[in-house]
Formats: sequence, structure tokens, C-alpha cells
Amino acid sequence: MSVEDRKERNREELRQLILNAAEEIIGREGIEKLSLRKIASKIDYSPSIIYHYFKDKSDIVEQITADRFQMILSAISKSKESGGDPVEKLKKLNRTYIETALSMSEAYLSAQLSTSPDVLRFTSCMFRGAGSSNPALAVLCASLKEIHGQSTPKEDELELTAQMIVSASIGLILKLSIEKELSQGQRQRLIDQFVNVTVLQIAGRSPYEKSI
Repeated sequence: MSVEDRKERNREELRQLILNAAEEIIGREGIEKLSLRKIASKIDYSPSIIYHYFKDKSDIVEQITADRFQMILSAISKSKESGGDPVEKLKKLNRTYIETALSMSEAYLSAQLSTSPDVLRFTSCMFRGAGSSNPALAVLCASLKEIHGQSTPKEDELELTAQMIVSASIGLILKLSIEKELSQGQRQRLIDQFVNVTVLQIAGRSPYEKSI
């Protein structure tokens, strides 16, 4: 490895160290309590070194949020691409969303509860037109279209349905993240009930109705 390659690797490692420290602080204290001073103290560097890698705190928060939501988008996009029954694909998509969010629950919830404009660029999905501009919501809208086939509701109604599913999903993720004492079996029962029954009811399909 050349000297330049080694320097580049060291720069990337320090950049990742900064992001990891920031994410840990966010998980423990929330996005609003994050500061460059806290990050620097955690990684045992001076705050000035952080400016070699990020413009400011907002830049760090945006990078973390983008990375985490890209993970969710990649996961649900893969589940949507799988073939098979549209109803089963919708259930798989929602299960994937919930389980991926729970795998990084502290960062996910900090982002969802944040009012920072840098974070809202990724988390906002309740506005009119979000079905086409929010990537994750767009995947869900496409899945709902596939379920309804020729009887697909108007775009506005489809978007509202997707927004209600997302809202309900976030509520479940929030409760499962807070009630950490729940057994794994109960957590799974709640996720199963939500995915197999609640999501389909919101989508306007009976859990016992066969797909088109």
C-alpha cells in the first residue's frame, strides 16, 4: 500500500470514527443535544479536527440520517422486487421496514422525532405529493397499486393510505423500542399481527381476501 493510500484509509477511518461517535451521542441524548465538542471529547481529538471532514454539526447529522434511511430504502426496495403474490409482497415490505428500523432504533427514532430541517429532508412524508418525492413512500404506493390492480384508488387516496401505514408503523416501532422488557415472542406476535392484519386493513384489503 502506498503512502497516499494509507493516508486516505486513515482519513476515512477518522471520518467514520466521527460519525460513529455522533450516532452514539444521538442515540443516548437525541439529535438536538449533539455538539462538535461532545464528539471531539468522545474520540479524544480537538474539535477543530472535525472541520477537516464535515462543515458543521448539520453536515454530520445529514450524513448519518442519509446513511440510515438509505439502509431502510435498500432493504424495502429489495423486498418489493421479490416476485410472488402482491399481498405477501406488501406484508414483506412492511415487515422489512419495521425490522430494519428496530435494528437501529435509537438513531431511527431520534431522526423521526427531530424537527431539524436537515433531518426533515429525509423523514418528512405527510405532505401532499410525498408519494412521488419520498423514495420509501413511493415504494409503498407502488406496492398498494399492485395490490388493487384495476380497482386502484386515485393517487391522492393511495398516497393517504400509504401515509397512514407509515404512521402506524412508526407508532409500533416507537412502542417496541421503548418497551424493551417485552419478550422476543411477544414482540414477534405484535409485528406479525400488524403486518398480517393491520396493514392490510388500512390498505383496504381483508386479511383473508385472496389477491387479484
